Amino acid sequence: MATLDDLFTKYLCHIEPSEEAVKRAVDAHEPLREDLKKDSSFGPFIVRTLLSGSYGRNTATLAHM
Repeated sequence: MATLDDLFTKYLCHIEPSEEAVKRAVDAHEPLREDLKKDSSFGPFIVRTLLSGSYGRNTATLAHM
């Protein structure tokens, strides 16, 4: 009989992004930040940037077994 933990882990496997999707998301924010800083319209107004959410907190996890 499956435990609640087993069922929850199986559920997470169906809703979480793939390992490749997580890697692309993590890799994408740095070039975007640099492009915004260099932009003649937006750059002068950027004091600092903040990455929020699970990537910023380093809690984007994969439950894939």
